[in-house]
This record gives sequence, structure tokens and C-alpha cells, in this order.
Amino acid sequence: MAEAAEFIGKYKILGLLARGGMGAVYKAVHPTLNRTVILKKLTVKGNPQFIERFKREAKIMMDFKHDNIVTVFDHFKEGNSYFIVLEFVDGFSLEELIKRERALDSILAMRIFLEICEALKYAHDTGVIHRDIKPANVLISKAGQVKLVDFGIAAYEEEPDGEALTTHGMTLGTPSYMPPEQFEDTKSVDKCADIYALGVVLYEMVTGKKPFPGNFAPDTINMIQKGRYLRVRKHNPRIDGTVGRLIGKMIKPKKSQRFQDLGPVIKILKARLKRDDIAEADEHLLASMHGKPFQAKPRKGRKTRIFLRSAIVLAALISPIVYWQIDSGAYHEWLDPEEWGKLELRVVRPPSVEDAMPVSVQLFTDDKDEVKRLRSLNLPGFWRSIRLKVDKFLVQAKLKAPVKSAPGLRTDSVYVKPGNYRLKIQSGNKLLWDSVYVEPLVLQRQAGREEGLSLSYQLGDPIPKPVSFHFDIVDERLRQSLKDKSRVLFESRTGAWVSYEEIEPDLLISGRVYRIRVLADGYLRKEFSIRVEPGQTEVSIQAAMVPQAAILIVKCGMPSLAFSLNGKRAVLSGDSQRVLQKLNLAGAKPLELRLPPGSYTLEAGSGKGKISESLKLESGERTQAEFAQDPASKALRLKISKN
Repeated sequence: MAEAAEFIGKYKILGLLARGGMGAVYKAVHPTLNRTVILKKLTVKGNPQFIERFKREAKIMMDFKHDNIVTVFDHFKEGNSYFIVLEFVDGFSLEELIKRERALDSILAMRIFLEICEALKYAHDTGVIHRDIKPANVLISKAGQVKLVDFGIAAYEEEPDGEALTTHGMTLGTPSYMPPEQFEDTKSVDKCADIYALGVVLYEMVTGKKPFPGNFAPDTINMIQKGRYLRVRKHNPRIDGTVGRLIGKMIKPKKSQRFQDLGPVIKILKARLKRDDIAEADEHLLASMHGKPFQAKPRKGRKTRIFLRSAIVLAALISPIVYWQIDSGAYHEWLDPEEWGKLELRVVRPPSVEDAMPVSVQLFTDDKDEVKRLRSLNLPGFWRSIRLKVDKFLVQAKLKAPVKSAPGLRTDSVYVKPGNYRLKIQSGNKLLWDSVYVEPLVLQRQAGREEGLSLSYQLGDPIPKPVSFHFDIVDERLRQSLKDKSRVLFESRTGAWVSYEEIEPDLLISGRVYRIRVLADGYLRKEFSIRVEPGQTEVSIQAAMVPQAAILIVKCGMPSLAFSLNGKRAVLSGDSQRVLQKLNLAGAKPLELRLPPGSYTLEAGSGKGKISESLKLESGERTQAEFAQDPASKALRLKISKN
């Protein structure tokens, strides 16, 4: 404990709160604000990367002005040490709250989670990615304020060249909270990585457990990459459904399937949390922060539940009848035939039209002086919509239909007020307009047209145009061109894959879908489909190829051995670093590690000294490292072989 009279710079030190290998944390008094603050000290010397990252954290956080992000007041250098002066939060971390409560109530969890999301969205909107979201980096004061802290490994989404503190292939973060893409390359992650980590935090808040173990073991990485975890409601069926749905979408292994921004998450949480829920959550949080018991109020009384169930059952019984009356047109046919007319139309397309060619039908009012499109294809009265129908498949406005059903494209019977209308029909590069008058049902019946006004339209062939393709094949991480080692194949008419030069010339036209396969030595195959719309004549495609993982197999023929991969220079963190550096291979099966291609240093030590070997791991290559002990000298030996 530091002496009360000791000063660091202009700050009077009240005590030492924590000390670690990289620095120390002090409680101090700000000389002019006369308030308690935290001094964070960096004690690592001779490592410019750590110093720059420490200064980066200060710069990022001093620019932030948000109630849910810890305020940074100052940063300075004294002697050989660097300091950041932060707001003092009188309370403890979310990690400690979870340990105390074991698992948080759903409403309380959503209340805390909302404030974390708002803080992180603010950071994202300023272009900053946190990259280490976890409960330990969320502080809660005794007054119930939630504060996000520790932007030590944060980064700007678009860093100027030469300013990046993270290199390609580097892994930073805490394994339990890292998405699959962050294991491969921390530098290229975006806010989707933070959103994934938030989903893991919410899971831990409501279950008291993490969805995945906290290490870099191959089985763990495989679970994370495939999204295999026990769903929250398997832990506790009473967990709120909104929580389960949020977690399910936030920790999708493919980042394209996650929320792409925290705006929708915040909107869902605010819609779910009513005023009474927020008030109750605040009371619960304050009680928990002060170690007091809290009794939640019943969400709904028994009478309310009975009433709601009865209302739902009654609505379920009545709604099909009401829906049938409106959807089938029975209401218009029976009760108001003078005020409604009936319209249906058929669109006939030639068999040569591409099967994915959509057809769009729009209906407009026409009173001679002004033409207005009916809003979102909705018609007056009961919001009926024109729909194209193929067999039993209904889609509003646009339809992708099989070629066989082209002659059968037709709308449902649509009921509209009698009057003048205009129809707009589009398919590919064809456009057709028609003016029609719809009579009341009573007049349609008198004329023997029980089906109403039935119209048929013939759409001609779209005019195909020659198409040329241009490809730029690059490495996903390094963005280096792979032109000399890649091949582009097209699916031919027979289903075979052929090169661009070999594909039938009559297939290289607009208005059709192309299936393309990109191959490159040492990279995973990429396949995709591209639709070229009528009128488009030139297509440029950039394919970013993912390198195949390098596989390192480590064997040990000794009773006991610990080894490290890249040693202290390994860009690993937390428990995972200790696991890799002190992994005991005694009596274990060979350890198989899937690693990004690159250069590594494998080190091991025993009673007879240490051994070190440099490795270059290539994409798709299997490298075996076998440790053994010389029977005579007892010296450690390492044999490297390629499979």
C-alpha cells in the first residue's frame, strides 16, 4: 500500500489497488477537481508496441463523451512510466456481479445490457472497435451506473497506413468472447466482432456460464467456428424469449448472419423493457450492489393471465373466419356489390425467358388529370394487394417462378372501387402499360362476367446482350493478387465446370444467372451465383480467397514436457497464453493445431536445457514436431517433418 502523502505528478496517491506484470493501478485525488480518480500506470520498458497501445487507449477514451463510458481526464509521462487518469467508479465489475448472483434475472440482464449496447454503439459510430468486450470490462457503480472500460486493444475501423498496432495474422482478445474471424486475424475484425462478444456476455449474464471454454484448444475453436453451444433456455426455460433470440443472432459463427449494427439490438431491448420493468430492474440492481435481498414483483397476476389466454383463444377462433371473409372477397361479393368491382389478370411469358426473371405488377388510379400509384400495391378498403400466383405459391409484387409455370402467372381476384385504373407490368427490359375501367360487381354479373374483369397480357422475349467478365482474385488477408495461381470456372449447359474461355458463347448473355467457381492453390474453394440483369454488358468480380489452414502436429515421447509457440512474442492473451505456453504433453495424444500460415518459433524446456526451432507453416501443409529425449545424454531432441 502506498503512503498517503506520496504523489505521482500532481496527483496525491490514496493507495495501490492492483499490480501486474505490465503495470499498476492507483487510487488518487485530482488536484483541481477534488475528486477521487484512478491512475493507470504502464511499467513495461523497451517495448514500443505496448507503449503506443497504452497511449492509443488514452487518446481514444479522451475523445469519448458518453455517460456509459468511463471518462479519461488526463494522460502524462513521468520518468520512464506512462499514466492514464480515469474516472473512479465506486462499485465492482459485471463479472463480480455475475459471480454474486450466479445468474441474473432476464429483466435485470436486459437493463444492464441496454446500457452496454448504447455505450458500444457510441464507440462504433465514432469508428472505434473495442475488440475485448467481456464482463470484467464493464463496471457498475453503487448508484447503479453502468460503465464500459478498457479500450487497451481497441482500434479505429479505418487506420491510416503506418499507424496500425496490430498486424495481419495477429490474435488479440479473450478466447471465450472472440468470434471465429478474430482467431484468424484481429486486425481485420469490424464491429460484428464486438456484437458477437456482446452476445456471449448476455449469455453469461442470464446463465452464469460461458457458451464456450476459454482456451485455444482445437476442440474449442471447432465449437466456436460451428456455433455449437447449449441454448440458454436449456439452462433455464424461464429465461425471457427476447434474450434467447438476441443471443441466437448475435453469436452466429458467420458474421454476415449477425446484427450488422447495434441500432436494431437497442430498439428490440427498448421495445421489450416497459417503464415498470426498468424501475424494477433499477431497484434490483441497487439491491445487488449493496448486498441486499430483492423480491421481484409478479409479472402478471393470475386473473390477467386467464384473461389474456381467453382473449388469445377467442381471437384464434374468430380470426380465420374474419380473414376468410376479407381474403376470399366474400365481404365484397355479399355485402357491398355496388361499391366494389373485381379484377384479375394473367401474364404470359415465352418459354425462353430465364427462370429467375421476376415479373412486377403495379396498379395505379387514373382520374385523367392525375395518376397515383396505390401505396405499396395496397388497394382501398381492406388493404388487399395484387399478388402473382404460381400453383400454390404466393408472393406479393414480385415472383421468381419456374419456366414451366410461365403461362400460369396470374393475379388473385382483386376487389377495387369502380373507376379508371392503369396497370404497369415489368419483366426484364420489357415494360407494358394498359388503361382499364372496372365496373361494379352488380354490372359485371349482369353482363355474365362472374369472374369480373379478366385481362391477359403477352410479354415478348427480353433482348439479350453479350456480357464480358473481369476477375480480380486476391488473398483475403494480405490483399495480394493471386492471378498467376488461380483459375475461374463457369458451369456449362451440361453441368460441367469449364474455364471462361471454354464456356459456350451463346451463354455469355445478359438476363441469366451464372454459377462461378474460383480455385487457387493453397486456398479454399469459393463458389457463388451471379445474376446479370438485362441491359448489363460488363461484370467485374473481386474474389477474396481464404487460405487453407496450416496444421501443426506436436508429439511427445517423454514423461513430462512443457512447450511454447512463439513464446512471449505470441500475440495471445489471458488464460489462452498460459495454456499454450505451459501445456503438458505427458502421455497425451498428439496435439493438432490449425494455424494461419506464417513463421513460428517452437520452444521447449526440460531439466537438460531448452530447445528452439523456427518453423514456416504453409497453407494446407501438415507439419509434425516430435519431441524426444536422447537415451544416453538425456538431452532434448526435436524432429521436424512434413507430411
